[in-house]
Amino acid sequence: MNPLLHDPLPAWLALLCCLATALVLEQLLTRGVQALLLRRQPMVPDREASAGYQRSLFTPGSRASLEVGLGILVSGLCAWLGWAGFTPAWALAALGLAAAAAWDLWTWECVQVSAWQVVWRRGRSRQVRRLALGEISRVHVVERGLDGRDPTEAGFMGRRLGTCYLALELHSGGAIKLPRTGWLAGAGQVRASASLIRRQRRQADRERMVAIRHQLNALSRRARPLPDAEQVALQHELCALKDRQALDDSVAAGRLFALVRAERQVRLPNPHYIDTIQTRPFEGREWRTAQR
Repeated sequence: MNPLLHDPLPAWLALLCCLATALVLEQLLTRGVQALLLRRQPMVPDREASAGYQRSLFTPGSRASLEVGLGILVSGLCAWLGWAGFTPAWALAALGLAAAAAWDLWTWECVQVSAWQVVWRRGRSRQVRRLALGEISRVHVVERGLDGRDPTEAGFMGRRLGTCYLALELHSGGAIKLPRTGWLAGAGQVRASASLIRRQRRQADRERMVAIRHQLNALSRRARPLPDAEQVALQHELCALKDRQALDDSVAAGRLFALVRAERQVRLPNPHYIDTIQTRPFEGREWRTAQR
């Protein structure tokens, strides 16, 4: 007897149930294995004090996510055929689900931020790279709508269905684009990671300023008639840290003003970059000016 004709459950509803079941099982399996791997071999030592995000299944433009989604679709269709009476299809459904989960784990992309470094894992290469927070000069939370358009031009749903990721600019002049994730599933985690980087950078700057002041006090107690090269260099670095701290305060005020303008539905001048942290080097002032 064919259940498609005599079962009270409609065929289209049974198909949706099979697809949803395959999706839930695949996500539970992969998330559980990923959590176990991070627990046994954490990417950062202080796991409790870290923030991070990972690529979600709903990441537009990601080839790996598309391939995993196709595997889930095939598994759901085979399960539906098995429910319809074709018994060998159950084995194909289990095989498709296992293949989708294995490929999702093989192409796993994630980012972890600790108190002193940023660690990220690429997809198929499975390379784990590390970067010290002291090498970062700017942090950008980049949000893109569907088809790579600006979030303001993509509309409400276009932005919600877009992607977001962290982009890092280094003091050496280079730039690093970290793995991306879907806006719906990972926007909050991406912003939390950027906030953690901002807090740690400010704390490191404050500690460095205190250390420089102690060194300057120790040098001034020697009662030298003229400042030596070491004292001048410390004065320059102290002024650079003060300029960076003042610039961070101005950027925070500008971010608050931008949020107020966004509530009034006024287009921001630079919609690609949100939560920008900007620092600039010392611009060669004289020692007397730095001493003031």
